[in-house]
Amino acid sequence: MPAHSRQNSRNSLDLIRLGRADVVVAGGADAGVHPLGAAAFAAMRAGGQRTAP
Repeated sequence: MPAHSRQNSRNSLDLIRLGRADVVVAGGADAGVHPLGAAAFAAMRAGGQRTAP
């Protein structure tokens, strides 16, 4: 579980325990690689030369 998902889950549990909410919808998602960011790294030659296995 990504760290931000874990933090959201803990914050949601705290809201319920403290009586500030009866129901909470929480979660997280990892962002994908945006083509513009990938192009910027390629232009700077900042990425690795090998591909991941």
